Amino acid sequence: MFQTVSGHRIQTEICEYSENQMQYNGKFLNPYDVLGLPQPSDIELVKATYKSLVKIYHPDIFKGDKDFAKERLTQLNAAFEFLSNKKQKNEFDKKSQSQGKTEEQTEFDPDKNSNEFDEGIKLLKTNWDFACDYYPELQTLYNDLKFLGKEPSFAFMAYVVETKNYHDAANIASSLEDAFLTAKFSEDNNVKTIAKIALKKNQLVFAKELNRALKILGTSSSDKILMKLSENFPDFTYEVYTSIGCYELISDNHPRKIMDHKEKFRQENSDPYMSYLKENKESFSSGNELDPNNQQTMSGFTSLVLILFILIISLFVFLF
Repeated sequence: MFQTVSGHRIQTEICEYSENQMQYNGKFLNPYDVLGLPQPSDIELVKATYKSLVKIYHPDIFKGDKDFAKERLTQLNAAFEFLSNKKQKNEFDKKSQSQGKTEEQTEFDPDKNSNEFDEGIKLLKTNWDFACDYYPELQTLYNDLKFLGKEPSFAFMAYVVETKNYHDAANIASSLEDAFLTAKFSEDNNVKTIAKIALKKNQLVFAKELNRALKILGTSSSDKILMKLSENFPDFTYEVYTSIGCYELISDNHPRKIMDHKEKFRQENSDPYMSYLKENKESFSSGNELDPNNQQTMSGFTSLVLILFILIISLFVFLF
């Protein structure tokens, strides 16, 4: 089988399709992974990314290993051909969903295809810079995605440049961000928020460990994973978990949480009035009358406080 790319015929006969799967050199490949896209992706995003990537390996442009360029073009062509078949793409997406594959996280590797994305960006840059003169918000959207990785930022640039859909750039960027975080870190909102903050703070070791744990243990273990990571990355996790209202996901073995418990215990037990309330919590909540002895204790405590207050005022008047 041959395909024509920018006037050049590229052989793709080593690629086969069976049972709605893409097979390359005897191995089953995910066409979305080949293109560096989340699964599933809109066909327009597939087209835009494909067009931008194949330009990198054009025989008249690529200066590197020609055999590598030929093999990479073969992979890209095969992935695009597979996903271009509407029926085949729909069945592949449905099959993946029915088998729960969309719940499996793809590997988070910020260095994967890094050079390829850099080359793709260079080829798009002229049109991109021109568009930014008219739509300056594009660069901000691109930079926000770049914090997450080169995959979503390149896909964003390729999509808006190839489709000229500049007016809807904000929605496109938002969709790509969510798709990327879901593919790498699950659909759980807390997990995605924590992962996003980690990437923006350049906590790549944490992000890789989170991705690895989710791939091995599954998304149903997300709370247990986050608790364990709070022990391994105490400073980062305490700040982030607390800021997003997930204090309960901090492990009880976390040094800061142990300190919090000690301080709370100290405060409660150093105040006689708080101790008294704690001891009589049941009576207050049930509306029962307090024990006469307790009433007497409370009365004595109140009288003592009043006497101390009068003495302090008297001393103040005497001195001044």
